[in-house]
Amino acid sequence: MPITAPRDRYDFKVALICALPLEAECLQAVFDKFWEDDGRKYGKAAGDANVYTTGVIGEHNVVLAHLPGMGTVSAAAVAGALRVSFPNTKLALVVGICGGIPYGENQEEIVLGDVIISQALVQYDFGRQYPGGFKRKTGVRDTLGRLSPEIQGNLAKLETRRYKQRIRNNIATFLQDIQRKLPGTNHPGLANDVLYNSSYVHRHYPPTICDECGKDDEICEVALKTECEQLGCESSMRSTRTNSTSSTKERPVAHFGIMGSGNTVMKSGQHRDRMAQADEIIGFEMEGAGVWDYLPSIVVKGVCDYADSHKRKGWQHYAAATAAACTKALLVEWSVEDTPTGSDASLNPVWHVPFDQIPGFVGRTDELKRLQERTFDPEGRRIVALLGLGGIGKSRLALELLFRVKSEHSDYSVFWIQASDQLTLEKDVREIGKKLEIPGIENDQADVKTLVKQRLSSSAAGRWLLILDNADDEALWVNKANSEGRRSTLMDWFPSTAHGAILITTRSRRVASYLAGREVIELAAMSAYQARNIFMHTLENPEMAGDQAAVSTLLDKLTFLPLAIVQAASYINMTQETVKTYLELMEEPEEEVIKLLSEDFGDQSRYANAENPVATTWLISFEQIRKNNSIAAQFLSSMACLHEKNIPLSLLPKIDSKKDAVDAMATLRGYSFVTKQTQQSGGDHSDVLYDMHRLVHLAARNWLKMNAMLPDWTTTCIIRMRKLFPKTTHKHKSMWTIYLPHAQRLCRETCVEDLIERLRLLAKMGSSFRDEGKFDESVEAYTAVAKWMERRFGGSHAETMMAYAHLGDALTWQGNISAAEVHLKKAFEWMVDTLGKEASVTLSTMYSLAVLHNQKGEKKEAEKIYREVLQINLMARGKNDGRTVTTMGNLARVLERRGEYLEAEKIQREALHLSETNFGKNHPETLVSILNLASTLKSQGDYLESEQLFRAAINTLETVRGKSHHHTLTGKVQLAELLCRTGNYTEAVNICRDVLDLQEATVGKSHRYTTNTMTCLARVLTEQGNYSEAESICREVVGLRGTTMGKNHPKTIRAVKCLAEILTKQDKDSKAESAQREVLGLQATTFGNQNHHRLSAPSNVTSLLSVQGEPSEAKTTSQSVRN
Repeated sequence: MPITAPRDRYDFKVALICALPLEAECLQAVFDKFWEDDGRKYGKAAGDANVYTTGVIGEHNVVLAHLPGMGTVSAAAVAGALRVSFPNTKLALVVGICGGIPYGENQEEIVLGDVIISQALVQYDFGRQYPGGFKRKTGVRDTLGRLSPEIQGNLAKLETRRYKQRIRNNIATFLQDIQRKLPGTNHPGLANDVLYNSSYVHRHYPPTICDECGKDDEICEVALKTECEQLGCESSMRSTRTNSTSSTKERPVAHFGIMGSGNTVMKSGQHRDRMAQADEIIGFEMEGAGVWDYLPSIVVKGVCDYADSHKRKGWQHYAAATAAACTKALLVEWSVEDTPTGSDASLNPVWHVPFDQIPGFVGRTDELKRLQERTFDPEGRRIVALLGLGGIGKSRLALELLFRVKSEHSDYSVFWIQASDQLTLEKDVREIGKKLEIPGIENDQADVKTLVKQRLSSSAAGRWLLILDNADDEALWVNKANSEGRRSTLMDWFPSTAHGAILITTRSRRVASYLAGREVIELAAMSAYQARNIFMHTLENPEMAGDQAAVSTLLDKLTFLPLAIVQAASYINMTQETVKTYLELMEEPEEEVIKLLSEDFGDQSRYANAENPVATTWLISFEQIRKNNSIAAQFLSSMACLHEKNIPLSLLPKIDSKKDAVDAMATLRGYSFVTKQTQQSGGDHSDVLYDMHRLVHLAARNWLKMNAMLPDWTTTCIIRMRKLFPKTTHKHKSMWTIYLPHAQRLCRETCVEDLIERLRLLAKMGSSFRDEGKFDESVEAYTAVAKWMERRFGGSHAETMMAYAHLGDALTWQGNISAAEVHLKKAFEWMVDTLGKEASVTLSTMYSLAVLHNQKGEKKEAEKIYREVLQINLMARGKNDGRTVTTMGNLARVLERRGEYLEAEKIQREALHLSETNFGKNHPETLVSILNLASTLKSQGDYLESEQLFRAAINTLETVRGKSHHHTLTGKVQLAELLCRTGNYTEAVNICRDVLDLQEATVGKSHRYTTNTMTCLARVLTEQGNYSEAESICREVVGLRGTTMGKNHPKTIRAVKCLAEILTKQDKDSKAESAQREVLGLQATTFGNQNHHRLSAPSNVTSLLSVQGEPSEAKTTSQSVRN
């Protein structure tokens, strides 16, 4: 029932009295209204020196009297004056802090923070002091009178089990409200609730020297002011507690019993126990006895110490808060003398919900059950927040709950408030007030929120459930200081939930936690099963779903988001298209997908004029973030420009304040826009990684486009990325592999295609692609850079030439030798003329040329260039430089191919030693050096050491580089070649087949790495006797190499020779002869007559001719070989 303003001081029936400011502050925190805020001042009687605050708690108009000091004398003076100014006072509550007896009636444990409600008072220091001790007066005239029958009756009611539980629940609820407004009133922690044996005195003990402590139980001033931890009170003297429910759960308990009251502060455990035993006292305080004779009163005080000599920290504020919470809980249950005004119609259930029931609720059954349990928990706070991403189904679930309440709890009133902004909220609140027929609600000047709050806080409203839908705006709901310095929030108008429950739906975790505390139910993403049920239920005709695999793919693309699922089904219903068609539309360019997701659709649970498509549903949240947290808006904008997965914190705008950055990211996580990964990125570069919801990412990009911010933010991100993107080294691999997908996303943006920072970033990416074995991507990146640089700066500019040099190197690794040679030679000539041979970029280009000649089979030219590069590197950088070691390894590989095994081995062992010394045993350069040495040992027939080296290097490479890296796969193929030589054919075949699968997936079938593996597999199969498959593979290799490398390339010739050998083993002599003659012709053309590669082919032809019975031609051919 609403409380009307008192006409004068005669309308106040309840008085509150506090001795300390901290007690009054906590009590004011439970006021539902202050009359002075409405400009109402009630004054006081002539000659009254008291200071008052008037207001409302629950259904009661109350007056709070502030004592000038502690003690019964001060309390008596204030109570006497209060009785004159407020003559109709029926109940005075003396509220504050007290000392507690550790064990009350029936040995019930009392702990710090519990509350004592007096049934009677004993004035423990009123008596006579005799030589033998103090004797308290107990005569009828000397003791305090009995409570009035009305107060006794109310207390008797409150001592019943039902109302004790209600009071305890309400204390917990009101205490949370106080703690939210007054953070200093939080529980100090169970570890600080320490009870010592009553005989153990708080004073100095040896070895500490003190002249006063210990003399006749004296305690010095220093000890009195020192806390137990600093004084060194013995933990062994602590009394063992039973750890009652109240203490372990930190939920205060209200105890009813006799309170001791006096002007003497009780600070002795032994005296405490004697008095407690004599008079059944359970607490000691200092004001109740002064009020008792003037006003019908009850003492309500929170226990802040155990009335002994020990000093405990931090409990006074908490105890004052529990006492204030208990006071409000007591007043909620206290009967009011006057019958509330207003229509009896308010007792009838009221229904204020803007939506009709939607039949066929699907999914979320577990969440709905939890929601019902928490909302109607008789022991809970009954304020619950439903948290989740926009579009995940919060309002739909809340609506389903309402209709179940209507069906199962017909006595409940149900109220739905649109809480997205203050205007709509106040409009709904006014409508609720009209339906409740609250007097004065029609007045334009009425404080409608306070009127409705008062009505719902009263028993006259009956049972009710209140929904606050879309309470997303932190500026409205989270406690912030206003322009006058006062802290305010819309939560201040929340009614007491003693008779009802409040359910809040929100996208903001901060709002959810602030309003509901720990009572937050978070809606996670739906399961695939739940999502499919919603989709099938929304379709007009289930047969329209068609291919179920397509349905699964679509639901996955829609991230199982209910809003997106309903939108997709509605579109299919409207267009009568198939799921496959909708999937195809989802694969269109980004602009088209946004257009698709912007399609409006009918929704029975939508507010009038509200937009519900996926592409627009989060726009209001984005704007709220921009308004309330600019740093969070910056993070959101940056993340929208990057890839939605594995977003490193380091790529986001740099914020000087770590707290501001943490708060900003907490805001985005609170809206469920991003999730923090449980593990950081590894390696030398440790970074926190985040994932952004796929559809939110798309909507955020749309938001940036709508506000013309996408080009600017993309530019900002590219500049930061280019600055942070590291060199392609093993040391930084963990960093650049994380950055690479984001760099790719940024560089695809057409709005920044002419930004020079984009091209310089592309150049860095080209190097990373090459190192990863992604040669096609590397060529694509360098091609774009080279062409742009040539267009911008001209063909002879330094940046253009360097770009073409990088492109030539990438083309070499890709296997496009002819194009690579053109670019490399042109760049090299320019560099030599302009920069000189010793320049770093010139040496890098020379090195690339050597690699190119080696790939062409021009080993001698490759050797020459490698030696020249090595010489310059040794002079300029020394042996320990990485480029020197790499060049040594490649030179040795060329020497091995040319049959110069001893020199090759010598150089490789030196290169391996330098790699281990400078880079470490697990560095990729070291592992490649091991592979090179193992290859040379294999060529020399040292199979045992070679195999050991191969296996060790491959195992480490799989960890360091990965199982699909070209270094790892190349090492495996070399191991397979060795196993073939040692007769381990089965393992060799298995290795080759596994490697082939990976190579075809990464570099393609025509790449030289792949054809090398195919050749190795063909040789092993030949040795196994599987000639048919070997011949088939070998013919494919001949065709692939002929196309990519040319017929005259040494590798093509070797493939033809291999084919001839296989044909010979199958007794296909005529075909073998033809193949060998082809090899003979190709070698003569390619190498000339004196090259060692040429000599084996004529010998093979001679053997074939002899076998075929043509000795004369065989003799001629043999003679040519000898010549």
